[in-house]
Amino acid sequence: PANSTITIRLKAEQPGAKPLPNGYLRLGQAADGRFYGWNFHQAERVSQPQQADLWPVAIEPSDPPALRLQAAAAGGLRFVSQAELGVDHQFLLYADQAPENGYQHQLRLDFSAPGGVLFVRCRDGLNYAKIEINPSAFVRSGNPEENRDLTLRYVYNPSGGRKLLYQGEGPNLPYPAE
Repeated sequence: PANSTITIRLKAEQPGAKPLPNGYLRLGQAADGRFYGWNFHQAERVSQPQQADLWPVAIEPSDPPALRLQAAAAGGLRFVSQAELGVDHQFLLYADQAPENGYQHQLRLDFSAPGGVLFVRCRDGLNYAKIEINPSAFVRSGNPEENRDLTLRYVYNPSGGRKLLYQGEGPNLPYPAE
C-alpha cells in the first residue's frame, strides 16, 4: 500500500577485496557410528577430534536433525540468528565480522528453528570462519557409507582476524574432491 513502509537492506560492494576461502563443509556420523568433523585450514573432513575445528558430539534423530557441536582447544562457537542479522536469507553476505566475544565450547543447533550464522573461532584461537545455517536449504548426503551427513556453506579467514567478507560464489566454492 502507498502509505506503508518497506525496508530494503543493501550491502555495499568492496571492490578489490580478495575473496576468502569458501566452500562446503561436511560433518556427521559414519554408518559405523564414528563421528567426523571439519578442519578449516585444510578445508577437509577429519576423523579425529584433535584435528578438527568443528566436531559433532551428538546428532539427535529428529527431522530435521538437531546437532550438538564442539570447538577444539582454544576454539569457540557463537550463533547469530537471522533476527539479529536483520535479514531472512543470504546470511553469509550480511555478517562480515565475527563477534569479539560470547563464544561457547559446545552449542546445539536446531534445524527446525530460523537460520542465521554460526561463527567458529578455530582451534588455534586466531582464525575465524562462519557457516550459513539455513534450515530450509541444508543438504544431507545420500552416501550409504555415512549414517548422517550434513553439508553447509562456509567462509574462512586463514590470515587471522575476525573479518569474514563473503563475496558470493567464487572459483573456490565447489565441493572439494575426496
